[in-house]
Amino acid sequence: MKVIDILNKKFTILPNVDGYNYHQDLIDYTQVTKSLKWIIELGYRYKQPIDILRSMEYHSDEQKAFKLNFPAWFVGGIFPINKTEDKDILEYSNLLAIDIDKKDNSDIDIDEIKYKLFDLPYVVMVSKSISGKGIYVLILVENGHYTKEYYNYIEKLWNNTYHINIDKQCTNIGRKRFLSYDDELLIKDDNTDIKQWKLKLKEQIVVKESKPIINCSKYINNNDDTELTHKAIWYLLNNGYSIDDINCTEPYSVWYHIGCDFRHFEDGEQMFIKFSNNSSKYNDSLKNIQNKWKNTKIENNINEVGRKWCGICKRIYGNKWIFRLNNS
Repeated sequence: MKVIDILNKKFTILPNVDGYNYHQDLIDYTQVTKSLKWIIELGYRYKQPIDILRSMEYHSDEQKAFKLNFPAWFVGGIFPINKTEDKDILEYSNLLAIDIDKKDNSDIDIDEIKYKLFDLPYVVMVSKSISGKGIYVLILVENGHYTKEYYNYIEKLWNNTYHINIDKQCTNIGRKRFLSYDDELLIKDDNTDIKQWKLKLKEQIVVKESKPIINCSKYINNNDDTELTHKAIWYLLNNGYSIDDINCTEPYSVWYHIGCDFRHFEDGEQMFIKFSNNSSKYNDSLKNIQNKWKNTKIENNINEVGRKWCGICKRIYGNKWIFRLNNS
């Protein structure tokens, strides 16, 4: 993968950490979607106020309060309006940010270590944090759904290899990152191949089954548990389920009827967007997907929808599929 693909990746960005104040080049709105290139450039336009923040006492109340005025973005990817929990994500960026703070690494030369990390094939970019006292490292991973697992693995690896202590509070996908700039920004050039970090998921993400085995086959014939259906749908979507997984001659029609299934749920629009974006063959703007969502309507009752989606889980994951949901 070339860096040009990375620079064009889209992320949700808020005008400030709360999302409601007006800032330059950001509309007075809760959030917008912009490319990494745009976010980097915006950071340089904020250079003067960031320099003021960096001149303040490190981690002082004054600095913390001033920092709240700056735009914040989600390295995890694209989120719906006013929903920032990990489960709400619409589209993964497959990037994660590792924070290395000077206060946690007093014995390490941050400027020296950043070059060592930048040489790693899976590292995309290294930049100063907004405070200027630490750095964050962008890493390309294979599947953003497993951000926590990647983060925990890298934390141990880098601690053993470089004796680095990284911020353990940044493992969630929906974590906000303040806008920053770095005159010595390190980013891979256009001709550099970036290797995706791949976990052997079957070996490293083990579902522990300490409870008695329950045969869940009844859910393929009868299900009136709306909460279970909702959880089953999101489990499938977060694991990449899309129209590509359905053998059909008229994908548009099937895609529409699946949207009708999602109409039963408050977050059905987010389900529809996620299902659409999961497809490797589908390439449409968020606005167009939202417009198509408006044409869907409830067709089947919730029991029929439950039988369908819980049945898909059972078909893919076997009779123990509920354990996967409960341990995801």
